[in-house]
Amino acid sequence: MARYLVSHTVPGVTPEQIDQALAAYLIVCNQVPGVALQRGACNATKGRIFCEVEAPDETAVVDSFRRINFPIDEIVPLERGYTPATGMVSYEEQGAARTSS
Repeated sequence: MARYLVSHTVPGVTPEQIDQALAAYLIVCNQVPGVALQRGACNATKGRIFCEVEAPDETAVVDSFRRINFPIDEIVPLERGYTPATGMVSYEEQGAARTSS
């Protein structure tokens, strides 16, 4: 499964609206096969939201956000990620390991 960083600009959005959109998106993730929100971050003051999404392809990402009428500025396919606990991880290798087990 691939990972994508999805950026959104929603001027004037409130923290409550972000919470509502997140709740709606989590429902959608259960309806679209293979789509899962990994993490999100936002700055309501600037109207910016960023989501890391795991999905089979970019089309599934677009479809998932379209279902909640949420605008997408950009979708960037992610190749690798980093956490202090795991270090640098290849998302492609992680996906291969999950599908082969």
